[in-house]
Amino acid sequence: MRYLYPFILFFLLFSTTQLFAQCPSVGDLVITEIMPNPSGTDTNKEYFEVHNSTSSDIDMMDMIIKDDGSNSHTINAMLVVPANGYVVLGRSDDMMANSGLPMVDYVLTTSFSLTNSEDEIIIECNGTEIDRVAYNQSVAATTFPFSSG
Repeated sequence: MRYLYPFILFFLLFSTTQLFAQCPSVGDLVITEIMPNPSGTDTNKEYFEVHNSTSSDIDMMDMIIKDDGSNSHTINAMLVVPANGYVVLGRSDDMMANSGLPMVDYVLTTSFSLTNSEDEIIIECNGTEIDRVAYNQSVAATTFPFSSG
């Protein structure tokens, strides 16, 4: 039995690599587009886009998408943002349900939704905030168009 301990330790260390995965630096992932208030009902139509500003792929698995309130979702599958590329996270990958959005790379559960007028999207990795976007409809109306659709 004592000969098995090194093998068990080796297995535990290398089968839980995500626990020891290195997080991207602040600003390596950037939230670039948000649709918090789609036309009609919001059900399954909200989405946001994330850009990888580095020259290496970044896997978002186990990162947390949250706001300053009670919304929180842990990415529970491999979600690779290609080097200098983009991914879309949305409430549905069904084009008929999500206002014709052609591609959703990752479907968020109902534990994360965006309010129409004011909210935040935060990408967090091991307690470090990688990026954050906060929006407010009354402030946004004076700086850029903020309407449904």
